Amino acid sequence: MWRDNSDAFPAAANALDIVGQILDPSGNRIGSEFKVNTFDADSEFEFDAAALPNGGFVVVYTDDPSGAFEDYAIRATEWTTNADGTIGTGTSTTIATSPEAGDFVRYPTVAADSSGGFWVGYERFDASNPFEKYETEAVYVDSSFAVGPRMQPYLPSNTSIGQTDSAVLSDGSFVLVGNGRDTPFLDARTAKLLRRQGR
Repeated sequence: MWRDNSDAFPAAANALDIVGQILDPSGNRIGSEFKVNTFDADSEFEFDAAALPNGGFVVVYTDDPSGAFEDYAIRATEWTTNADGTIGTGTSTTIATSPEAGDFVRYPTVAADSSGGFWVGYERFDASNPFEKYETEAVYVDSSFAVGPRMQPYLPSNTSIGQTDSAVLSDGSFVLVGNGRDTPFLDARTAKLLRRQGR
């Protein structure tokens, strides 16, 4: 997958999109290139992907529908694949939007578990916090594509955490990693472990 601003098919005109191509184990193309994001009002970028146990995959990305930080949203598109290995159909949902005026969300990461569900982590800018304006949030999406409640693993920083990363452990726990800075001169790579209730 890659970002595409060529305005040529399969990308949309006058926008930044995410385009993908399925390859076989030898690197040969299977089918044609396809537009990964199904939300395409303006620009989509900052993406991550994870394989699902049913042979499909999920892609999360930042959606910028207007050109304003405050309108950023985190979206997820779950794709199926056909028996011949070509791309199937995509189903999309919204993971997070800016919860309050002046806030914004970006830098998503995704990790799938063995049940077919997946975790999405991302950075949130909190305009109401005068000190540690940047924090992380996480959401679990189950195998029926139902989006769960927002969780707030505490990775505070007074500068942007930047691109987050994540993994699901064998017990279903979710590890979210990001850069934190509590003072102007102290950077730290910080990890938080989350467990879903009932697991």
